[in-house]
Amino acid sequence: AVLFRDSLPPCRRTWNRRFRSVAGRIECRSRTIELSSAHFEACGVAALGAVLIHEMIHLYLFEQRMPYGHNSAFKIMSRSAG
Repeated sequence: AVLFRDSLPPCRRTWNRRFRSVAGRIECRSRTIELSSAHFEACGVAALGAVLIHEMIHLYLFEQRMPYGHNSAFKIMSRSAG
């Protein structure tokens, strides 16, 4: 994708039935995105794209050896993604 300059490594995605307060999270070192099945049952599959992009931004920043929290670089990329 243009947003990530085709630089993201392959990433594993899993469902987590225990998540209630978050839609997803990423473990950057293992390159695993966990998604809340409860969130998507409530909000629908349309919400999936936004959550995946959110987590992929964290991974992109991590791979670039930058701070990968919800910092200014994260917020700039989030706005660019829409």
